Amino acid sequence: MSLNRRETSREEPKLSLLSGKDDSLSTDEPSSLLAFDLPARATCCALMDGAERQADHFIGKMRFRWWIPPGCLFFVCFVMQNFGLYIGTYYYVMWMDRLDVSLKDEHILDEALIELNMSFSTMVDDDKLLPRSHLRRPHSTATATSNVNQSMAIMESAVHEELSSEVDEGSLHDVFTDYLGRYNVPTTALDALSAIAPMGIVGVTLLTGDLRLWSKCCLCAALLALLKGFLAWATVVPDSIGWDGCQKRLGPAGVGYFRDKKGLNFETEPFSSFFAVLKLELLGVWYEGSYHHIRFCGDMMFSGHTYVCGVFSLGLYDALLGLTATWAPVMRVPVRILVGVLLFGLVCFDMTLILMKRFHYTMDVTVAIVLVGLLYSNPGVAVAVERYTVWAAARTLAADFEQMDNKEPGAVRASVDASYESDKGSVLVPPCCFPLCCFQGRYHLQCRPDQ
Repeated sequence: MSLNRRETSREEPKLSLLSGKDDSLSTDEPSSLLAFDLPARATCCALMDGAERQADHFIGKMRFRWWIPPGCLFFVCFVMQNFGLYIGTYYYVMWMDRLDVSLKDEHILDEALIELNMSFSTMVDDDKLLPRSHLRRPHSTATATSNVNQSMAIMESAVHEELSSEVDEGSLHDVFTDYLGRYNVPTTALDALSAIAPMGIVGVTLLTGDLRLWSKCCLCAALLALLKGFLAWATVVPDSIGWDGCQKRLGPAGVGYFRDKKGLNFETEPFSSFFAVLKLELLGVWYEGSYHHIRFCGDMMFSGHTYVCGVFSLGLYDALLGLTATWAPVMRVPVRILVGVLLFGLVCFDMTLILMKRFHYTMDVTVAIVLVGLLYSNPGVAVAVERYTVWAAARTLAADFEQMDNKEPGAVRASVDASYESDKGSVLVPPCCFPLCCFQGRYHLQCRPDQ
């Protein structure tokens, strides 16, 4: 497998579906077989005895039939991610409850030791109660004085550092987030902002018929969803808003649900707990006569809003490269820069609001962005998407030709597959790929069996 970069040609593509020849097929152009522009549609119509409605019917089937599997894949993986987040929330609540009990027990023990020490001192000082020769103080006066002085020094040192006072009880210290400040950003605003890019991808891919781009975005998002769900279940991280904030987020219904002894228990009753989480995902929590959906706690690594916004924003920029490939440079370059800056600003604005709300740690949004870039430009993802796209196109064309001319569907599929033998997929290196921005562009994969 090799990686080549081709310059985009502005000439009209010459498509031949039956012969399998494609003189200028490139995934960087909107005029490829699967982008369904006017030249491609005209060729399809000519091959079908001029029946334009058959070409439109073919395009429609590509839009609605083969769009469903990638979307379903992302939906299933997203549900599995929520399973992991609910399990992580359960363990986080149990952890905080045990910690509360441990701290209370330690506080009670400290008070008891203080009272015992005071009584012991009184007994030692009172010669009538007990002779000094029979008792010994547990700590000398010099040791006690040294401990007090050390504690005072630590407190004086901590006073000079103001950022630590912003840390919520039970959360990690995020220095960068403390500089941004704390604001009450509505969670619905974060959800709506992260949904802009996915809605844009749905509209663009359906209008252009770009199945490849839709499949790639869904596959990347599905893999990231699985990874996030696994990490939330595998390692419980303190929530960024602290334990008190987590209880407010869950509400009385959520906290009571996870604390219920007859509810979840993944150690002794994993199967019943699994179906309980499934019911929780579909219906929510029964509280005060109705079902209520609850959010999560402890789902820190990594930010779900950021990876959704990042993946589909990259997809929109990828679509822009194809749509503007045949434009003149005087128009193509400014439009790409403008839209690229807007998409980059959308992702940064989403990350900023998340940090200002203390919805995630800085490490969560940073890791999410890095994973998005690495996965979207991954050759394995590109090859898988290309194979699914060619497979879908070949079977759709074969079915149409078989109905019209009674041709062998295998021959048609072979001819379509042959037209894609040169390209095994393409990867996008975005301009925001710091510090490798100078290598931005689209690269095409080629398979070399002799290596």
